[in-house]
Amino acid sequence: MQPYRVASFGRGAYGRLGIGNNYNMSLPAAVTQWFPSFESFDIKQISCGGAHTLALGVKHIPKTLANPLGTVTIVAAWGYGGNGQLGTGAADFCLTPVRCRIPKWEIVAEISAGKSWSMARTIGGQCC
Repeated sequence: MQPYRVASFGRGAYGRLGIGNNYNMSLPAAVTQWFPSFESFDIKQISCGGAHTLALGVKHIPKTLANPLGTVTIVAAWGYGGNGQLGTGAADFCLTPVRCRIPKWEIVAEISAGKSWSMARTIGGQCC
């Protein structure tokens, strides 16, 4: 059983709903096909762009010298990525969530998605 649940509805072109197809949905449909490394994360934030969506996942781990905050973050994206806004290094669309290529050591505090762009702000105030 996953500790989080995301449902989406509306226009499904380019997979922007994250449910594995391009269908329009008039009722909420669960996003269930997460990539394996995301399964242990809790969702902190969702941001919807023009034709893509981002999800910020957070996991608390034991504090160490390397990670004194005891926090690990991950960003998932899906939908239209023709301008690179999914953060995968490719300009394509994805019907289900994929992992953004943000370095593992960065702790993302906030995400934002626009018409054809995405942004992640780290706890240090830098943008990825």
